[in-house]
Amino acid sequence: MQIDIPATPSRFDAVPIGGFFARKTDFGLCVSVDGKSKAAIIFSMNGARLQLGGLPYEVLYYPEATAQADLKSAVSRTENELPYGALVKSANGSYYIQVSDGGPTGHYRTFNVVTGLQEDLPSDAPAVSYGRWSVGLTRSASTDFQALLDWDFSASSQ
Repeated sequence: MQIDIPATPSRFDAVPIGGFFARKTDFGLCVSVDGKSKAAIIFSMNGARLQLGGLPYEVLYYPEATAQADLKSAVSRTENELPYGALVKSANGSYYIQVSDGGPTGHYRTFNVVTGLQEDLPSDAPAVSYGRWSVGLTRSASTDFQALLDWDFSASSQ
């Protein structure tokens, strides 16, 4: 018998930086502000937020998860107008996300979605943001994309 369960039960500390995980109704991306210590971007019904210091509990890690943007939600970047939680593709080929860091209004951090590392979005390169995007899996028995998270920044509280 073959069993196809694409998630691995894991402590958050074991999820690699750049890895996608879930816990109950929250989904997240493991990130790092300094390349060493872990933090988590949590996508919940209340919006996207940064949890510094990691998480103290078990999660389901999805090592083969991929993100797909809703191409109809594309908006060209204008200076300093990237919404928190939107998936951003830069002309340099990298993908980014900005989230509130919990500080005073207007404080945020930007992360490279693929590497999970905090990076500045290149200011001299064109970019497009996608307000609606999904994270999911393409199962081995099918080519259909099975969404785990459907994100719409305009529907969440920022």
